[in-house]
This record gives sequence, structure tokens and C-alpha cells, in this order.
Amino acid sequence: MRIHEVCQATGLTKKAINWYEEQGLIAVPTDENGYRDFQDADIQKLKEIGLLRSLGLSAKEIETVLRASDKPAVLKAIQAQKQSALEAQQFQSGNDRNCRTETNGL
Repeated sequence: MRIHEVCQATGLTKKAINWYEEQGLIAVPTDENGYRDFQDADIQKLKEIGLLRSLGLSAKEIETVLRASDKPAVLKAIQAQKQSALEAQQFQSGNDRNCRTETNGL
């Protein structure tokens, strides 16, 4: 399957597919004339990558998920880590606001 067919099958852009390949998330063999030859397994993997990106995962996090034997557990761990980071950021933001309010009152 050629790249334009892959784009149609996955809903991804050529640029996105190239970037996933550059990041090492997918490796597609080339045929004798230099064109990449996407197989059904590549299409499925690209769909999975697209879904994971739509959930906000980074390339490194996606790589971790793709290599995991227990993908649901890895996704839960990533979600917990992201939630913790968000809560810490919100806490820090609240402290910054309180500090400014106290300083302005002086």
C-alpha cells in the first residue's frame, strides 16, 4: 500500500506518518524502487498511534505503550502520572496567585 492510500485508511497526514517514522514508532520497508510498502499490520499500528496521539500522549509515551505487553496497565500508569502532574501544576498556580495577593496587600 502506498502513502496516499495509507493516509486515506488511517485518517493521518503524510507529514504525521513521516514524523512517526522519524520518531521510530513505525518502520516500513521500502521496495526496490524506493517506495515504502505499507502492510496491513502497519496500518493497524498507525491507527493505534493516531488514537494515542489524540489522547495527548507524547512520542515517548506512545513508544512505551506500543512495546508493553500489558497496554491497559501502561496507559493507566501514564494517565495517573499526567493527572499527578496536572494537580501539581494547579497547586503551584494557586500558590502563585495567593502569594501575589498577599504581596499586593502589603
